[in-house]
Amino acid sequence: METKGESAARISLVIPVGKGTPIEALPSARAQTRPVVVLVEEGKNPSTNRNRGVQRADTPLVAFTNAHTLLREDWAEQAEQFFLDHPQIDIVGGPQLNYSGDPYFARLSGDALSSPFCTGGMSQRYQARSLNLDADEACVTSANLVCRRAVFERVRFDETLYPGEDPKFITDARKAGCKVAYAPNLIVFNRRRATLQTLARQIFNYGAARVQMHALGELFRAPQFFVPAALLVYLLALPLLILASIWTLAPLGCYFLLALWYAIRRSVECRRPEYALLLPCLFLWIHLAYGAGFLWRLLLGIR
Repeated sequence: METKGESAARISLVIPVGKGTPIEALPSARAQTRPVVVLVEEGKNPSTNRNRGVQRADTPLVAFTNAHTLLREDWAEQAEQFFLDHPQIDIVGGPQLNYSGDPYFARLSGDALSSPFCTGGMSQRYQARSLNLDADEACVTSANLVCRRAVFERVRFDETLYPGEDPKFITDARKAGCKVAYAPNLIVFNRRRATLQTLARQIFNYGAARVQMHALGELFRAPQFFVPAALLVYLLALPLLILASIWTLAPLGCYFLLALWYAIRRSVECRRPEYALLLPCLFLWIHLAYGAGFLWRLLLGIR
């Protein structure tokens, strides 16, 4: 499958899909201001699909997105221009913003994920920030990623890991000497999970994948990933802790004060007054789901 003249295209866009999955990305790929070759790879394993797409691609640049992602019409143009302006960079990614056509809860969850209180440094994945020519896996994902072909002579997607295969790809690429950047004007629009249950399942899997990605020693060098798990353990132990001292409620009070502060900031940025009340609860939901997945995989590994 291709769009707008294969011979003129500099970018091959690989879209991994499960069998029978609707490919919502296609119309936006076909509407690009620069020609793009679209390679749809169907199968159960997204990493295998991406690696197959790389094998088929014969353009100087190979890009990746999701089936449910919509590309801004100048996405390909911005990608090509970025590599012309920054010849030292091997890989560039950009933000995956909310899709305006999503239902209310999906947009709410996207706005929660874009808060530094909710996702820390990874919040720039969900909101356009400043240009970063020394980016890492916290900044970019395979929902919006463009690579020079030479990258795949050094690294491929790990077919034993899902989810978490795209942060591992970026980590492996950096270890192999590739230069990674984050470009705020390389924009796509990503559909979010539309219910609390599906959001929790997604974030649970992210927490579990974080443990799979790293050896235990590497995890301890990134203590921020333990914080949601520590919060979960604290809340489970709180009924007993209160018996010892009422002051054991103090960490929970501090948590909600911070959550409220960041929720108010986000409500102002999004011009959504109700976010000041909704986001603190959603922050907690996301943190506990991540902590549960992290602990589950950690304990499974220890056993």
